[in-house]
Amino acid sequence: MDIKKVFRGISQKLQTDLEISSEINHQGNKGTYRESALRDFLLSGRLPKRFGIGTGEIIGPTRNVSKQSDLVIYDQLDGMSLVYDDNVQIYPIESVFGVIEVKSKLSKVELLKSLENIKSVKSLCPNESVTKTTNSFMSMTYPRPKPFGVVFAYSLSNNSLEL
Repeated sequence: MDIKKVFRGISQKLQTDLEISSEINHQGNKGTYRESALRDFLLSGRLPKRFGIGTGEIIGPTRNVSKQSDLVIYDQLDGMSLVYDDNVQIYPIESVFGVIEVKSKLSKVELLKSLENIKSVKSLCPNESVTKTTNSFMSMTYPRPKPFGVVFAYSLSNNSLEL
């Protein structure tokens, strides 16, 4: 198997979605289409069934709320959305594995804004330990993991990303 050909094909699929979306005039609709294309790509056998992908805000244990996240990867088996509508979704931090910020063109300004959005999610996670009992004789305690954050860009802007 030529893994380079596999990744080239994946890249071409995402590039085709970008080209299709470039024909949409309204910027909000264009962004929504690109987020949906990435979500559908990930949900088509590229993530275990345990994970769901939505969009929206995340709420912490003290009622603090994150900024809006483009894609929220959450535990759909043991977790849930507190509010679920086609346009509004709110997830408890305990069920969130990570967030993805989707950008059409990544510039320095967009990168910094995306990192702030990711930071707003990570700051919700309580600094506590979790104890997991594996059987009646053994239990493990470990720090509660923080959700991951990813910035996905279809292309780079014409400016420099240097800080």
